[in-house]
Amino acid sequence: MKKIVHTNHRIDIDSTAKLATILDVDKEELFSIPQNVSVLYHKIPLKKKDGSIREINAPENKLKEIQHKILYKILAVNKLLPCVYGCGIGKSIIENAKKHSKGKYMVNFDIKDFFPSVHYKRIVQLYIDIGCSNSVAEVLCRLSTLDYCLPQGAPTSPYLSSLALHNLDTRLFQIAKINRITYTRYFDDISISGSDRVIEIKETIEKIIRSEGYQLKIAKTKIYKPNEDKEITGLIIKPDGSLDIKWKEETMKYCNKLKQFGLAKLKSSLIEKEKQSLYGKIVFICSVDVKYSKILYDIFKQIDWH
Repeated sequence: MKKIVHTNHRIDIDSTAKLATILDVDKEELFSIPQNVSVLYHKIPLKKKDGSIREINAPENKLKEIQHKILYKILAVNKLLPCVYGCGIGKSIIENAKKHSKGKYMVNFDIKDFFPSVHYKRIVQLYIDIGCSNSVAEVLCRLSTLDYCLPQGAPTSPYLSSLALHNLDTRLFQIAKINRITYTRYFDDISISGSDRVIEIKETIEKIIRSEGYQLKIAKTKIYKPNEDKEITGLIIKPDGSLDIKWKEETMKYCNKLKQFGLAKLKSSLIEKEKQSLYGKIVFICSVDVKYSKILYDIFKQIDWH
């Protein structure tokens, strides 16, 4: 397999003994966990926006602790390209959207089966590229994959997936630079914006994505033209370049119902969890629309949670 990551920060882990020292894990445990990794995950059902259920494979505490160490001590020393969002400080969906706020045209693409498409062999090669021996790469791969794919729920998966797409990001970033447009990727969401060159190179972008071994959700490819609202990762870019949140009015309605009718209108039986979730949404709205969030918070404080 061709090289996936080109880095100046090779970590040089040439033995499992050295890996055990870096991760501060007993060597025997380092070998035993990968042999039983399939039983160290539990499924968590999450409801998607369309009402369907998506299952998250969450690692048990011991494996999760090791994966966190892999993330911070091995993976994160390899910096992602500036066009990659979703991992790290200043890389939120808000910062991603801001990069496209001045574009007259915008096209969004969605990579199909994002985590499952980053398969075992690609992850092994990635670990080799950043400085691990073949045997160490195999152990690390077993610690960070499930059923030969990246599990959605493991702390290592977001960073691994972004590193795995390094070649794709490099090619698309260069195409964007040549055409004087903006390119960003937020996990499986790819966006390009700028002049009408965005429309002209759309097919080129699609060909490059397919050539790197990924498929697109064609139904989710969306073209936006000047003077219309543009949606990107759940946010709205208004024609004047300002940001808005498509679900903020729905949140306002929900808060008003809870204020007026009490917990009878609660969407979940887990009161405290729902309360924290709603508060988190208000905090997020504050990062885009302070005035609106203050109104929401005033209503939130008047809800009887007992």
